[in-house]
Amino acid sequence: MSEPYIVEPDVGFIGELQELGGSDLKKCYQCATCAVACPIAPDEGPFPRKEMIAASWGLKDKIVNNEDVWLCHNCGDCSDLCPRGAKPGE
Repeated sequence: MSEPYIVEPDVGFIGELQELGGSDLKKCYQCATCAVACPIAPDEGPFPRKEMIAASWGLKDKIVNNEDVWLCHNCGDCSDLCPRGAKPGE
């Protein structure tokens, strides 16, 4: 049996993201539209879906240590198609 992973959100990090343009971050409800819309999202990693959940949960290490965030070429498709306006491309 694997060890349980206890999520310890960094509330300060969530606040920082919101100040830097992520004010709509909490609108994301994980519908996966962004990952489907992204022309460069690999099949094995639902980019930017996993980054959105890590950011909304305040998992700073999952964002800061993730090289996938540098894959984005800012086409805006994910933000344009997001049904809740969470703006994952920002």
